[in-house]
Amino acid sequence: MLKNVEHIPLFEKLKAACMKEWSEYVNHKFVLQMQDGTLPIECFQYYIKQDYLFLNQFARANALACYKTEDNELMKEGTQIIAEIVGVEKDLHQTYCASWGISKPDLDKTVEANATLAYTRYVLEQGLSGDILDLRVALSPCVCGYGEIGLTLAQDSKTKKDGNPFKSWIDMYASEWYQTGVKRAQEQLDYLLKMRGDSNERFQHLVKIFKQAVQLESNFWEMGFSFRNTTSQSSS
Repeated sequence: MLKNVEHIPLFEKLKAACMKEWSEYVNHKFVLQMQDGTLPIECFQYYIKQDYLFLNQFARANALACYKTEDNELMKEGTQIIAEIVGVEKDLHQTYCASWGISKPDLDKTVEANATLAYTRYVLEQGLSGDILDLRVALSPCVCGYGEIGLTLAQDSKTKKDGNPFKSWIDMYASEWYQTGVKRAQEQLDYLLKMRGDSNERFQHLVKIFKQAVQLESNFWEMGFSFRNTTSQSSS
């Protein structure tokens, strides 16, 4: 049995409350096919362009988080995250996409898919209608989930290393730079919970937000396969 439950980080408690949904997300067939290098290239290209668009909304969500607080340290962290998204992660995505033959103009004219719209607007809605903790919980499956997936795949002996076209994606999310951001995000959840006060009713509310966000993340993976199926039907 678990002991000292009160010392379990909020993120781990949220995962435990949504273990089925979390497992379906981090072990999605999209992830497993990146692991063994069998994911169809066109599926990944479509996904990565949508992920680039997601970063635009991710930056907006972090700007909203700054607006939702008067805590100076939280504002500093929020502005740092925005700078990293706009100045580091989006640049990495542009460079990464260029290696796949996807130019910056191609990225800029990409239309948001329904899965992208659903997830990003859900996150923003949680921030607009709730408080900063609601917003950070809605964002956590993305931030922390990618970190868990990247690190797990990087350390798993079953992951194809040589000749895997997705190795650089795995390496990026397993990197010390990204893992530092994951740790920061999880610590901020605990800090916010302590500030806002904990209760079973509050926790159940956060579980609801977290579960929906995790399911939307799984839909984001599924989007790549849906694109492939649509393309195949239109060409047949």
